[in-house]
Amino acid sequence: MKTINKLLSLCLALLLCCMTPALLAHAEDLEPPADDPLDPDPFVKISLITCDIEISSSGLSSDYCHVYVPDTTCTVDVSMELQRASSYGGSWETIKTWSDSGTRTVTLDEYWYVGHGYYYRVYISVAVWDSDGLLADATGVESSYVYY
Repeated sequence: MKTINKLLSLCLALLLCCMTPALLAHAEDLEPPADDPLDPDPFVKISLITCDIEISSSGLSSDYCHVYVPDTTCTVDVSMELQRASSYGGSWETIKTWSDSGTRTVTLDEYWYVGHGYYYRVYISVAVWDSDGLLADATGVESSYVYY
């Protein structure tokens, strides 16, 4: 029994020694080049995104988003879409879009009347551009939904 365990351990160690260089070679092939301009900066530029939607009893939708990027050399583009779906889990349709850009902080606080019988949410798209005009970070965030 001890001989079999030693033999199995030796085979496993030999297998690992043979496989390690091949695995490392393939791992290097998977990494993007460090100077690739299409590869976003690995440091996330966006520090905070908040979004919310409220609908009054009269159907007035209050749509809000706030984006904060601490890097003052970056430009921030924000798009906020008011979306609706006719059923829970259904596809979302954009019914109104607002956008703004700036540095550090971008806030959108908008209002729009909506109709009964739909689920509503806001969807936020954020793109951060560095001082060279290259995309440094991008993301999308959705609010919780509200039925009206």
